[in-house]
Amino acid sequence: MTAEASKQGRAPRDQVFWARLGLVTSMFFAVGFSLTCLFTNPKVVLLRWPGPPARAQQIVRSTATELARAWHPEDRARVIERLQAAEDQDELRQALGEALRTSDPKLKKALVDCAGALNAHEIRNDIVAIATEGVGPSQIAAIGVAHKMRRWRGDEAAELMANGDRSVRFAVLDAIGKEGGELPDSVLLQCLISDDAQERDLARRAVPRELTKELRRDLAHLASHGPPSHAARALCALAQCADAVTHVELAFSCLHGRPNEVRRAALEFLSTVDAPLPRTEQIWSVVIDASGDEKLRVFALYCLERLGSVDQEALAMQVVMMSPPERLAAARCFVRAGNEQAVDILVGLVTRDDEASVVESSRRLLAWLTGAPVGTTPAEFRAAFDRSGRRMRTRYLPELGLALD
Repeated sequence: MTAEASKQGRAPRDQVFWARLGLVTSMFFAVGFSLTCLFTNPKVVLLRWPGPPARAQQIVRSTATELARAWHPEDRARVIERLQAAEDQDELRQALGEALRTSDPKLKKALVDCAGALNAHEIRNDIVAIATEGVGPSQIAAIGVAHKMRRWRGDEAAELMANGDRSVRFAVLDAIGKEGGELPDSVLLQCLISDDAQERDLARRAVPRELTKELRRDLAHLASHGPPSHAARALCALAQCADAVTHVELAFSCLHGRPNEVRRAALEFLSTVDAPLPRTEQIWSVVIDASGDEKLRVFALYCLERLGSVDQEALAMQVVMMSPPERLAAARCFVRAGNEQAVDILVGLVTRDDEASVVESSRRLLAWLTGAPVGTTPAEFRAAFDRSGRRMRTRYLPELGLALD
């Protein structure tokens, strides 16, 4: 056998030898490491992804603590402005996400407010978790902040309201009223006719300018055939929609043969319509209905004043039979029409001193017309009006100043 053939024969044997040696060595080291761990109990260090810098954490903690203690709106605004002006906003938002794990309810609410101030979209999921699973002020704040970051879908808002208490329902309605959004028609309808006045008010603010056909149909049906309280509330809701003028005939039909609550809502509806109205004589028929409620007659006059539509001759004949509150409302109609009879009526009301609220409102209107001080005597009001050239200001009248509810 040649030398070359001998070398070729040894090569496979060498490879096997070194492979076995490597395996034995690996086993030796593995056994050694195991025995070392068994007898020395070493510490295992886990590497973590770096969190927000300590400075950002300190700013978030101190801001939230200060905000939780502040109660005056101006103090709270200053704290928020300082946070918004801080550098490294990304790091602050990251620090907020970690700080929200606190169990302190006041601090958590303040942190939610901070997240809203920084518009921290990165941690919206954390805010949503507080809004859906939290309790108390932090939950209420989280509902609004999460909605501002991204509006709740209709089904999400409905679920929140169904599972939450009164304050949660109010928070959802308030968020939609301020930032826009939507609710299922059935949920919004129930809120609009709720027995809770605050819930109704918030629901009216949450009503979209463009109602769906289904919601308009349901509201119109309630106004025509529902219980008095529901009918009145349905009319108030319809008055807010962009196409309210299409429901004018419905409002006119509610002026007669219905309870005062519904008639008052119909008058309020008609007074807010921004378009010329037909058949305003139907409103006048409420004014001259002696068997009706006085407050309803006064509000009918107020409605005619706002519409700028009154038969001055008929009003002049009727005014002598009116109560002081009605005469005050009639005087406003004359002012709107530029008729000097308004001054005679108002001076008469100030002279007789029948009802304190009527006299006070009459004095305010005379002062507005003449430029004289509110405490001026009736004769001086008359003289001031004459000096002014008997000019009648017919727009932007002061508020009526009478309780009509």
